[in-house]
Amino acid sequence: MALRLLANNNAKSVLAAGISASATVITVSSGTGALFPQPISGQSYFKLTIVDAATKLITEIMHVTSVSGDVMTVQRGQEGTTARVWSTNDIVANMLTAGSFLSCLQIANNFSEIAAEGSEAVRQALLNLGSSDGTINGRLMGVPRVVTSSGTFTKTPGATKWRIRILGAGGGSSAAPATGAGQVSISNGGGAGAYAEGIYDVSALTSVMITIGLGGKGGTASSLYGEDGGTSSVGTLISAPGGKAGLPAGPANPPFQPVANTNSNSPTGWNIVGISGPGSECASAISTEYAIASRGANSQLGVGGSIPAINNPANNGGGYGGGASGCSNGPLRPVNPGADGQNGIVIIEELA
Repeated sequence: MALRLLANNNAKSVLAAGISASATVITVSSGTGALFPQPISGQSYFKLTIVDAATKLITEIMHVTSVSGDVMTVQRGQEGTTARVWSTNDIVANMLTAGSFLSCLQIANNFSEIAAEGSEAVRQALLNLGSSDGTINGRLMGVPRVVTSSGTFTKTPGATKWRIRILGAGGGSSAAPATGAGQVSISNGGGAGAYAEGIYDVSALTSVMITIGLGGKGGTASSLYGEDGGTSSVGTLISAPGGKAGLPAGPANPPFQPVANTNSNSPTGWNIVGISGPGSECASAISTEYAIASRGANSQLGVGGSIPAINNPANNGGGYGGGASGCSNGPLRPVNPGADGQNGIVIIEELA
């Protein structure tokens, strides 16, 4: 910690006894020690200039680190001056020096002296101001960083905390199977990805691997069942599973319904909030003219695909983590393909 520079107005005296060039203790005229600042060892000091009484042309600048009565402990030869022999009655005074200005911030320069000393000086100044002590959530460093593809995430220098928002991918929907005479087929929409938030100490980290869950693929003629959405994760800190795929039903004579969708698996590692992604509602086959798919489930940061008309293609999820819609077939139709869920996302706010 830098020592605090002290000063008193009109603090002036003379040496009570001469000193050698190596002396580290001086004594001033009796009773005048009280005129000078009273520094605390290891915390503060003041500048003392000695001027020869004979010519007033020879000087030495000292740092006084403690005062006891009229006795002062000093550091010799400061600011480019030379420690030398001094005589009784040579003048001592607490004067303003060039070095004094180096301890002062220039308001006219917007305290640019701190920035000029480098990032560590800026950090220490912020700590001294109580901006952050490194153990609490401090100021936000720039705008939140949005991550939409997997890869290595490098921490911004100076960040000590991350506030993470994470979302798993949406589930795809299964295809509606081909139908015969008097038959219909339907499929549910895909579920939404799980969502979670947390704050983490990352002072010891430099980078971390982020995985963005990919949206579940829709079912096809060769593979009817859709896929679950992928899990998003930030290293081992936090993860959010993807939404479940929408299930098919049929072909069959109506009325009937498919098995209901389930919610996603639970997120892990969260310490603010953690929510499973909801499954979609059930599709329904009422008659050969009324067989309706279900829409995809909405996520915290996205929307589910909208319900298509009978025999029309399924719709992809929207935004981030939304589930795909299902689809439906009337009689005598080929396989109607499912659609894709939306990818997940990670949003990181870095805190000093």
